[in-house]
Amino acid sequence: MLAGDKIERKKWAKVYVQKYGIYNLFRIEAGKESRLIYTFIAEHNKKIVCVLEFFSDHKEYERRFGYS
Repeated sequence: MLAGDKIERKKWAKVYVQKYGIYNLFRIEAGKESRLIYTFIAEHNKKIVCVLEFFSDHKEYERRFGYS
């Protein structure tokens, strides 16, 4: 569940907060160019992992997070 890197709150893409109301955000490097963005939610004593977005192109990932 906690694979990858936790993304600092100040670096979160605002779209995730606005659209999903997230409280945590993680990134998995899934290859040289690919990134998987996910969050997890707690519901009825269960933790559920939600994949928010998969980037097959690093440029898309950079645009989403405002790096370019």
